[in-house]
Amino acid sequence: QCNPINRIFGMGKHYSPCIDVCKYQGPKGWCLACGMTSKESRDWKGMKPYSRSILMKQLQRRKSAMSNREHEME
Repeated sequence: QCNPINRIFGMGKHYSPCIDVCKYQGPKGWCLACGMTSKESRDWKGMKPYSRSILMKQLQRRKSAMSNREHEME
């Protein structure tokens, strides 16, 4: 795991969107905190930069979709 300071400030070799609050739910198994699946979280360190970049864009969309679902339930 990365040092939390490195994650916050984007420093270090293995910056990760994971914030160590892993709660995988829903039909796709997305983490409620970062949006990654458990497999993506495990694979993060071995991913190539291009794959990480694609995943980061997907995570933005996932978090937006999760947020929209929460608002629909209110």
